[in-house]
Amino acid sequence: MNKGFQPPTQLLEMMGLQKPQKRTKPMNGKYVTPYIELMYEAIEALEITNDNQPAKQTIVEWLKEKNPNLSGREIEYLATFVRTPDMKKGGFYKGKSE
Repeated sequence: MNKGFQPPTQLLEMMGLQKPQKRTKPMNGKYVTPYIELMYEAIEALEITNDNQPAKQTIVEWLKEKNPNLSGREIEYLATFVRTPDMKKGGFYKGKSE
């Protein structure tokens, strides 16, 4: 039976029990939440720009794979927030043309 809680990742890294994770540089040395870091990673990995807005489901799948501990609601919010506000209306895929 599991008791207690999962130690923070940073503590496990400091103790040498877990490999250090690649961290996105904070904005101008200011604090950045893990959610914002994950959103930056998604933007970089999926090459999201104003002219390349992947389908929300593409982003959802990437987020699920990247962090399976996120709830469905968290994933949906993050996938929405990495796209431009006009994309939430749906029906318009502004992706890369290959």
